[in-house]
Amino acid sequence: MKSVSEEMFESAQNAELSRWRRVVCSEEMLRNELREHSELADILRKVAPRRKFRKALDLGIGPVCLGVVAPHLGDIVEDTVGVDPLPRLPISIQNNEFAR
Repeated sequence: MKSVSEEMFESAQNAELSRWRRVVCSEEMLRNELREHSELADILRKVAPRRKFRKALDLGIGPVCLGVVAPHLGDIVEDTVGVDPLPRLPISIQNNEFAR
């Protein structure tokens, strides 16, 4: 397995964080994320047709925390845990209903 230097890893993480910032601010990029993930969900449904799952771990859920499982496979998965290796972006909640 090829090792990655700390500089290469940090550069890749910074590039991904930069992409995240663009995605969370762009309605078109958000739609694109959903489109890309729906294609993957179609493949997963073909691999395990007519199956139901109690739990799923969705790794790499991205900047808007959608991932693949919750929005596209919620009808066949009871409980989803989503994780992403990048730290959360700071957000500002404008609606007090969500701030509680």
